[in-house]
Amino acid sequence: MGLPLASQRRGAGRAIFSTMASSRGWQDAWPSARWGTPRLASARLFCAEERAHQSEPDCDFQMKVLVHGQLLRGICACVFLLALLGCSGAAGFWTSYEPARIVERRSDQGPWGGKRWVLWQGPAGTFTPQGAVAFATEHGWQCRPAEVYSAEKMQGWVLGKQRVFPLMDEAGVASDTTNWFPRPIDRDSVVVRCETGFIKVDPGTGDTSPAHGYIHIGLDGRDMAVYHLWGE
Repeated sequence: MGLPLASQRRGAGRAIFSTMASSRGWQDAWPSARWGTPRLASARLFCAEERAHQSEPDCDFQMKVLVHGQLLRGICACVFLLALLGCSGAAGFWTSYEPARIVERRSDQGPWGGKRWVLWQGPAGTFTPQGAVAFATEHGWQCRPAEVYSAEKMQGWVLGKQRVFPLMDEAGVASDTTNWFPRPIDRDSVVVRCETGFIKVDPGTGDTSPAHGYIHIGLDGRDMAVYHLWGE
């Protein structure tokens, strides 16, 4: 009858670590063993006592496990922080633009992709392409000249019965359409397309393309929306 899986894993891990702990090579490979934490200091004292009783191999194994455990926790923490920073940086700066005038926003960010939509409203003349582009540029976006879209031209920007904002290809032609991006601005307006430094990935082919950010502003300056989709 075979051992339970957990026991097999512990046995395999002990065999691997015992092999790595042979001689004193692992001490040279892990300079951090000149020790920083109370737990490792205690383990070192224990090992000194064990060596006096000819138990050095078992002691080396236990210390190896402690060192690897601490390193693994540190690596996991770093990966988590990097993922968190990367996700929060995906157009997240827009929430600090005229925050008192934000009336609705959506964000769904993950380690492999995300999407963000923010809507602002205010009196006529509040929002201008110049002001929005200046703010975007300060945060690393590289924006193209604004393009005017009439209400008539946007009539086709629908999915079912819902008005949506379509993402555009390199030629500025409406392409990807998702109902996750509503289009509250349905009158004459301007659209600014920006390079954001992020990419989109086609889940079917794996092909990549720039993940543009889009600024949509009514010509009367009463409302403004920002759209961004990146990753898979």
